[in-house]
Amino acid sequence: MTPDVVEAPVFAPSPGAAPLRRMIAAQATLETRTLLRNGEQLLLTLVIPLLLLAAFGLEPLVNFGAGMSRIERQRAVNHALGDLLRDRIHALAIRARAPGE
Repeated sequence: MTPDVVEAPVFAPSPGAAPLRRMIAAQATLETRTLLRNGEQLLLTLVIPLLLLAAFGLEPLVNFGAGMSRIERQRAVNHALGDLLRDRIHALAIRARAPGE
C-alpha cells in the first residue's frame, strides 16, 4: 500500500485593498502609538498648540469695533488686510467679536 499524498493548501491573499474603515483605523492606531511613544512630539503637536489656543481664546488681541455690527466688523478687518487677502493669505480664521459679546 502506498501512502496517500496530501497536497498543501495554497494560501493566497484576496485581491484588492482592505475596507476603508479598516485602513483608517490602522493608520490612526499607528499615528497614535507613534505620537504617544515620542514625548517631545506629543508636546509639540498637541500640548503647546492647545495651551496657545486656550490662552488666545481668553485674551482679546485686538479691541476695536464696539458699537459695530458683526458684518461691519468683518468688513473692517477685510479692508485692513486688503492686498494680503488677495495675494498672500490662502487660509485665515478670524473671530471678530466686541467685548460685550
